[in-house]
Amino acid sequence: MSFMSIASDLIRGHTDTIILARLIGADNYGYEINKSILQKTDGKYELKEATLYTAFRRLEQAGHITSYWGDEQTGARRRYYSITESGQLTYTELVNEWETAKEMIDILIKSEDSAKDTSDILTKSENVAKEMLDLKNIQAKPEDNTEEMKDNLTGSEDNTDGE
Repeated sequence: MSFMSIASDLIRGHTDTIILARLIGADNYGYEINKSILQKTDGKYELKEATLYTAFRRLEQAGHITSYWGDEQTGARRRYYSITESGQLTYTELVNEWETAKEMIDILIKSEDSAKDTSDILTKSENVAKEMLDLKNIQAKPEDNTEEMKDNLTGSEDNTDGE
């Protein structure tokens, strides 16, 4: 099973939450909602049309959204969806459930040593970043700093100039 299919399986269980989130700010229609999901995920996730419209029907039957026909002057008429007060409450509950589940999964999948391992990795990353910044600063100096660069690269702190 590939990474994307696993991610898709995890996301699929949160379709209602994703749709409600897209409607919090403004009413919208199916194509635009799906396009915004695609944009927010940098093209990595898109709801299938059947999934999207099945979710719309389910959310509407539950009273979480309402729909109405737009009055477009050109092109096809669009069915717009609007979140209800019940939908806003449901959205908040679903986000809280997601946060709780995410915390539990993090606890369950991390080994006892992973916190230490993560800390060690962060420390090493911070050290590498500091060394890169030091090298960048040395290279930016206009004077001849060849010896200083060699010292930084080799980790030597000896100063042979007698200063």
